[in-house]
Amino acid sequence: MLDLLNSRPAVNGEERDTLGDPTEGRRWAREHGGEGCLAELALLRETRDALQDAVCGDTSPAVLTPLLESVHMAVCGNREKARRHYERTRC
Repeated sequence: MLDLLNSRPAVNGEERDTLGDPTEGRRWAREHGGEGCLAELALLRETRDALQDAVCGDTSPAVLTPLLESVHMAVCGNREKARRHYERTRC
């Protein structure tokens, strides 16, 4: 999460949005286990902005609940897919 927050740093007083640039955003997403498609970048920016607002106290941390549930479901889905693959391929 810290890497996600740091994807929009202030450099010399100017905000620099790594995820706002398609090339840099795709690279960042891939380095963090993603695919880097435009929809993923949009979700990453939305998540980062919500996280930033919660950290700064501008909004309730509850706004993160739907985003975190989506992450949990994706992780669980990937684990289940890996488990099925293992069961099919083991001797």
